[in-house]
Amino acid sequence: MTSKKLNIAAGLISLSGAAFIYIISRDFPERAAIMPSLIAGIMGFASLALLIKSFRQVEDSKSVLSNISWTILGFTIATWFSLIFLSRWINFFLLATCFLFINAMVLSGKPEKITDYAVAAAFSLMTSAALWLMFSYILNVDFPVEGLFSS
Repeated sequence: MTSKKLNIAAGLISLSGAAFIYIISRDFPERAAIMPSLIAGIMGFASLALLIKSFRQVEDSKSVLSNISWTILGFTIATWFSLIFLSRWINFFLLATCFLFINAMVLSGKPEKITDYAVAAAFSLMTSAALWLMFSYILNVDFPVEGLFSS
């Protein structure tokens, strides 16, 4: 598959996903619909930009799948599934922090200094804390306390 065809397919799939998210979020309560609607808008805008870029792109005969690291792709997919399926037994925010840290380490390459670990850990902790604060205090969505912290 060439990069032009892949960009067109990804743009169409993402645009369909954005439309689906927006349509589903219209049934949510007013405050709870803000975030999915915002995500759908950003995703739709990015999808349209990708489609416009791909239609302007010159056709290339080189396959985009030739230089994919299948190990990293498989590991990333496995961590996504572990985040989704293990969050019932392990607290979601704890698992999300670990997920972000592990993927930051894997996708950034081999860390050379201890500061690389510290930056990834700080990113993971701050992102998880920001998500919790946003959902808990701004959107007023209560997350169930599951897994390790349930009583």
